[in-house]
Amino acid sequence: MEEEEEASVAGGITNGAIADAAVVETGQTDAAQLYENYVPSKVTQGATHPDHVVETSTLSQLTPPDVPKGFDHRLHDAVEAETLSSMQLESVVYASMKHEQRLKGGRRAGFFLGDGPGVGKGRQIAGLVYSHARGGGSRALWISVSGDLKFDAERDLRDLGLATPRLEVYPKGNGPMPNGDLNDMTKRGVVFCTYSLLIQGSGKTLLMKKGSRLEQLVRWLRQDPHGPLIVFDECHRAKNLVNESGMPTKTALAVVALQRAIPDARVVYCSATGASEPKNLAYMTRLHAHGFSNVEGMLNTLTESGMGALEMFALGLKATGSYLCRSLSYAGAEFELQNCELTDEMAAMYDRSCAFWQMLHNVFNTAATGRIAEGQRMEKASSVKWAQFWAAHQRFFRQMLLSAKVPHLARLALEHVHERNMAVVIGLQSTGESNVGQAMADAATQGEEVDDFVSAPAVILRNLIAKQFPITSTKSQLEADAERTRVEEIAAAAAAVPDEKLTRNDKKRGWKDDASPPQGDDKEPSEGDTPTKDESDSSNDGPVQCQADPTANLPIYERLPPAPRIGLSDEDSLISEEDERSRSPSPTRGDDAEKQQQGVGDAANEILVRNPYLVHIRDLLLEATESLQLPPNPLDHLVDLCGGPSKVAEMTGRERRLVRCLETGNVEAKLRRSQLDTTQKLLNMAERESFQSGEKLIAIISEAASTGVSLQADKRVKNQRRRCHMTLELPWSADKAIQQFGRSHRSNQSSAPLYQILVTPCGGERRFASAAAKRLQSLGALLKGDRRALGAGVDLRAFDIDTKEGSAALNRLYDDAREKNSGPMPNVNVPGGDFKRFARFARRCLVSVGMGHANRAKGNAWELPKKFEGKVPLFLNRLMGLSVDQQKLLFAYFTETHEAEVAEAKARGTFDEGVVSLSAESVAMSDGYPRVVHTDVASGATTELCRITIDRGVTFARVLEKLAQFKRTCVDTGHDFAYENGIWTSRPWILCATEIWRTHALGRRMFRIRRPYNSDSPSLAREHLVKNYRKLTPEELQAGGLGELTWRFWYNRGMEPCIHGERCRRRAHGGVCKVGRRVSAEYLLTGAVLPLWQTVAAITSARRDAGRNLRSVNANGAMASPTSPPMTAAAAQHLHNDRDKPKGVLRVVRTELDDGRLVLGLHLGKEDVEALEQRLKDAVETVRERRASQMEEDERLNLPMRRESGGEDDGSDGDGVSEVEIELREPESSVCENRDPVTGCDRV
Repeated sequence: MEEEEEASVAGGITNGAIADAAVVETGQTDAAQLYENYVPSKVTQGATHPDHVVETSTLSQLTPPDVPKGFDHRLHDAVEAETLSSMQLESVVYASMKHEQRLKGGRRAGFFLGDGPGVGKGRQIAGLVYSHARGGGSRALWISVSGDLKFDAERDLRDLGLATPRLEVYPKGNGPMPNGDLNDMTKRGVVFCTYSLLIQGSGKTLLMKKGSRLEQLVRWLRQDPHGPLIVFDECHRAKNLVNESGMPTKTALAVVALQRAIPDARVVYCSATGASEPKNLAYMTRLHAHGFSNVEGMLNTLTESGMGALEMFALGLKATGSYLCRSLSYAGAEFELQNCELTDEMAAMYDRSCAFWQMLHNVFNTAATGRIAEGQRMEKASSVKWAQFWAAHQRFFRQMLLSAKVPHLARLALEHVHERNMAVVIGLQSTGESNVGQAMADAATQGEEVDDFVSAPAVILRNLIAKQFPITSTKSQLEADAERTRVEEIAAAAAAVPDEKLTRNDKKRGWKDDASPPQGDDKEPSEGDTPTKDESDSSNDGPVQCQADPTANLPIYERLPPAPRIGLSDEDSLISEEDERSRSPSPTRGDDAEKQQQGVGDAANEILVRNPYLVHIRDLLLEATESLQLPPNPLDHLVDLCGGPSKVAEMTGRERRLVRCLETGNVEAKLRRSQLDTTQKLLNMAERESFQSGEKLIAIISEAASTGVSLQADKRVKNQRRRCHMTLELPWSADKAIQQFGRSHRSNQSSAPLYQILVTPCGGERRFASAAAKRLQSLGALLKGDRRALGAGVDLRAFDIDTKEGSAALNRLYDDAREKNSGPMPNVNVPGGDFKRFARFARRCLVSVGMGHANRAKGNAWELPKKFEGKVPLFLNRLMGLSVDQQKLLFAYFTETHEAEVAEAKARGTFDEGVVSLSAESVAMSDGYPRVVHTDVASGATTELCRITIDRGVTFARVLEKLAQFKRTCVDTGHDFAYENGIWTSRPWILCATEIWRTHALGRRMFRIRRPYNSDSPSLAREHLVKNYRKLTPEELQAGGLGELTWRFWYNRGMEPCIHGERCRRRAHGGVCKVGRRVSAEYLLTGAVLPLWQTVAAITSARRDAGRNLRSVNANGAMASPTSPPMTAAAAQHLHNDRDKPKGVLRVVRTELDDGRLVLGLHLGKEDVEALEQRLKDAVETVRERRASQMEEDERLNLPMRRESGGEDDGSDGDGVSEVEIELREPESSVCENRDPVTGCDRV
């Protein structure tokens, strides 16, 4: 094995201990290390919290600022009565402390309460309200997402048991918010308001216009001389202040406007899911910007700095006393991923739908092609039309996937209720009410009645055809249509209706050509053409057969996707994505299209008229949708399968639902409140009560009931059954996912829930799981200081494929489909074993769902528009339009390629996996460390620099001990001690391999590797291990044998600069080599890093830019001397390695020292530390020079110098300032945005 190849496998060519630790797989679960039991460190008063509360181990490494001596929280009676726990009192204390601090411009600082669902945020807000009132405040505004939560607010205030002052929540009862002056309602107390009410009456451009709710509330709040308390409960509703569209929501704007209108307000942000990405926090304008011009600027820098920066952001907020985030322990909770296999009937229905959509895509394409021939280009309208086409495509298949899971879910739910004595909570997002309502309205228009459940997918499909299919053309085109067959070909393709239902067995057998109906014209059908029938047969009531598959008996990877060509050649049917903008006329709306008798064509200003040929085609397509036999609306079907409304507590936002009559078997539309004696406003509360009382044992919740509702096995309710929380539909956003999971896991519960997330084998469904997983991990990093802190979404981590490596894997798949590569990436299996055949299959699949086209000018080479490159969500969206088997094959290849990309990133040291747990045989703090490098003036929080010495070497005796311990663990846990576990050699190298069971369970066998000079080397696959190494025999492992001698040699060699010794080519060319170096030193910046973040970000950014410029210069040879000797192959290889060296990967590192102390901080290189210390030193000198200059100016003007400078006895050093007293103040105006926060000088 070559030296450099072995070094690469060993890890750390130039990366070092931290980079190695970031990518090593140990096989040990990190669940136990992820959370720590939470006990307030600075607030000792109050009772112990009744539930087990935890904090991420990352956040637990930092403590909030000290509480000033004599600080009065004014809630001593609540503490004595034990109605407020010490953990809840801690929030009140730190929020009150923060409210006494001022930001730039005199605004009060705000506080962010980020406790997880069920911890008791309502009780903490109630404590803040009473503390504010007792401190002299008279008015408080409590804003939340639902009017139902007002009753919870009243309960929380009441449960504190405080007699004075008497606080009321207004408006009382179910009364509406009055208009006019709120002083007429109350002059003190709490006004409860929803976010939707907050924007009532606000204009599009003027939010605070006279008579608006916002103006009304501001007028009332300003009359509190103490500064009113404003609580933004569930504040994630304002997260879209900065979004991709560039258009902030009115809610976000109103939240910001309210804060700006009352600078003296005491603001509290409260949410378990305040943000899933930094830009979502832009509405929190009362957080300290720490040297940035504003909060938004700080968040932008965090985003650019990567995930490690987000984790440090949460740590910095806590360290400065601005943030607390605790969660209920998930001890006792179970998490399962339920795979829902599709029934043969559902699989056939799904495949049939895919074929129909592919045919529909070709119909739209062909119609557009005819218009291009006429020179009619309406780019904007066509772009909108295709956007709506693919949006409907996504909605349709999402409903299909939901429908596919409903029967399996209903069986599971009934099994849990009747056999396992559990109560079931089912979570979904969409109810399908609009689709059901439209279908019923359409039926009423035609004088019909709905006697069965409405199919939501069918409604989506009909809407697309009725509203988007073009039915107008120019007069000249209409005349041409009468003489040519193009439109007739389209009509024939759309009218194909078989005589028999398509079954799963039919699909497997394929159809004979002689069974196909005769063609509508004399043209010989191309392979994959849709069989057609005479127009007189188009009224057949049988289901649609979209395609007879002549390749059914071939291997699946060789079959053509069921995409009919509609009488065109392959080249003609593959229309370029770039041409989509210019294909069709402006979109129309259903029957309004028929009323549109004329319009103006933009090419020749021709009159557009209704084309009867196109109208006929549209009608045929609509008729065909009736024969597809699509599944019913998931929610109605689920309620019916679970026993009907009398057995199911539905907590959604819909007013009506379809209910099956037990006598007739038909369905009827009924009001949800018809079975309960209550109003629509209180309907969900009544349903919740029926579930909590045990009257109903199955609850279904949608987004409308996913915030603030408690459905746990509360000790105070009758229904004490353990909860099983089943997720039918994953939310798009992390905050909705967290909110939904938190409904069944809350405080004061008698048992922890069982979580089951249902997924189908369809690769396209990963689109939704991936979106949720990506945002959950980002939320964990941003708000919990650890991206692994997913709570109930822990099983979704494997679905996070929308990453940098996922984009690279997708582009690799596209290149493989183009046959740019001679084969797949390492360890990627090709379905069928024939790479070229699979590439053809992949191209056909992608083209059938509108991804790419054949370029006739380049020999029909497949071309893919740039908009698809690296866009994993877009790829998964389109993937849903392929048959089940095609999805499996294509997605399996993509996932294996993704794993290969991740493996490559780990080998390069560029994989960013999260908080790095550094373990070694010895980790010690260097002498003279830690030392304080900065103190935040506002909070007193300190930033410390640590230098740790790491010895990664492991002795032979120690490795034999670890191997024996692993063998004992195998016996205890029932795992096989496989042959591959042991000491292996490939002279002169030697290593110890132990199997990682978790990867074995996933179908790939990986081994943890220990080397004499590195106790945690990157893992190896079994294939690589067996191919390149030989296992030592027991005799060779005896004392003094080959094993011990070889191991000892490399262990001692590890003390040298690198294991290559004098033969190291990298060091011979002036480079740095760390391969095999046992002992190293690393720097960690710990404590309150956030106040120094702008400086750290500027340093790392400058280093990245310098590295990029250097690599560019080296690559181009611009700096080479004409007399320089030619670069050798070895030097070129080392230059390549330098170029691959990771630049600017910010990592948060956690390690335990030999003395038991825990250290957590941001890893900085030696160059970064030197630059940081120099900037801090320059800052001291700059402040001293400015002070001296000011003193000289005062002397010159004969001003009282000591009055200005504060005298000589101010406690500072001789120059009037100490290093740790430097405050990184916010710049006074936007002109300072480009200045360094420490030195105040303009950046270069």
